[in-house]
Amino acid sequence: MKPGQVVDSFLVDGKKIVLRCPRLSDYKTVHKFFNKAIKQSLSAGGQLNRITPVILKEQERWVANAVEKNTLKKSVYLLGFSNQSVIASTTIEKNPDQDSGHVGDFGIVLLEEFTGKGLGTKIANKIISVAESELKLKIIKLNVFGRNRRAQGFYKNLGFKEFGRIRKGINIKGKYTDNIFMVKYL
Repeated sequence: MKPGQVVDSFLVDGKKIVLRCPRLSDYKTVHKFFNKAIKQSLSAGGQLNRITPVILKEQERWVANAVEKNTLKKSVYLLGFSNQSVIASTTIEKNPDQDSGHVGDFGIVLLEEFTGKGLGTKIANKIISVAESELKLKIIKLNVFGRNRRAQGFYKNLGFKEFGRIRKGINIKGKYTDNIFMVKYL
C-alpha cells in the first residue's frame, strides 16, 4: 500500500474521519496520539502494552518501519484522522514465517473520546477486509488484557473467539491480569 493512501472515510458525530496509510511526515502527530492514548490507558488501569511515553525519535523510526512494511505487503497499518489529528491507529501484521504467512496479528487503539460511537467497528472491519485481500490472510489473532472487558466484548462482536490465556500474564505497575488470546478465521 502506498504512503498516504486513503482507504475509507466515515462521519462520526458530524466529524469526518479519514482512514489512511501513514506517511513518513506523520510521525509527530502519531507521537502525540500514542502518548495521549498511553495516558488515557493508564488512567483506566492500563489497557495497552506500553506504559511509558514514546520518545519522538523512537516514533519517527516506528512510523518509517510501518510505511516500509505497508509498501512491502508485510502489514496493513492505518491511521484514523479527524481535523489533521490522529485519533485511531490499527495494524495487522503478517506472520513472517513461511508456514504461517496466512496468519496476521491485529491491534487497534482509539482515543477514549472516539469510543462507543461505532468507529472502532468500522475501522476494524475495514482493516480486516484490506488485510485479507492485500496480505492474503486466512486467520487474524490478537491478545487482550483480562481486565479489559469492553475490548473483549468488542472483539467478540467482530467474530473473534478466545483460544487461550496466560493467567496473570500481564503486569502493569505491579497489578496482574490475564493475557487472553483470540482468533478469527476469515
